[in-house]
Amino acid sequence: WMKVSPLGIWALCQVFILLPLNVDAPKGDLIVIRQTVPIVPSVSGVVTEIPIESNVLLKKGDVLFRMDPVTYQAEVDRLEAQLRQDESEWEGREAIAGKGGVSVEEVGRGRADVEQLRNQLVAARWNLEQTTVTAPSDGFVGSLTLRPGARVVANTSQVMSFIDREDQSLLMQVQQNHLRNVRGGQPA
Repeated sequence: WMKVSPLGIWALCQVFILLPLNVDAPKGDLIVIRQTVPIVPSVSGVVTEIPIESNVLLKKGDVLFRMDPVTYQAEVDRLEAQLRQDESEWEGREAIAGKGGVSVEEVGRGRADVEQLRNQLVAARWNLEQTTVTAPSDGFVGSLTLRPGARVVANTSQVMSFIDREDQSLLMQVQQNHLRNVRGGQPA
């Protein structure tokens, strides 16, 4: 009896516990799916700073990397100086336009030139802002291969993948014969 009883208990466990669980219990692989956002710089430049690390949680707006802003700042400064000069020049000409010193058409062209400079200045300021690339949402950078000194080119290829933490799904594979036991709203 002592030698046969463990074998009998094992057989009973197989028949009454493990076999029903194997047939009736839904099971399968569980995968966490997260959206990745390709980080592609909007402007070209040399990377000067990368204040983050791989797989460290970041908040929306945290700096991912910075590029050298010197050329973009110089363009903003140049356009601001040109705009100040043109505005003061055309303000003086508008004052004498009614007195016959400058034609109305010239004043109109001058206003158009000033407006064009304002638009160029808006674009130059936007380019300057784009030298600092920030996190689009809460999440983390999976694999960080970008290094200071690397040159990135605008709108051509991604320099890193940002994994969005806000939008995630769970995917579970369940075999077809187990689906009869799965109901909507069941805890998983």
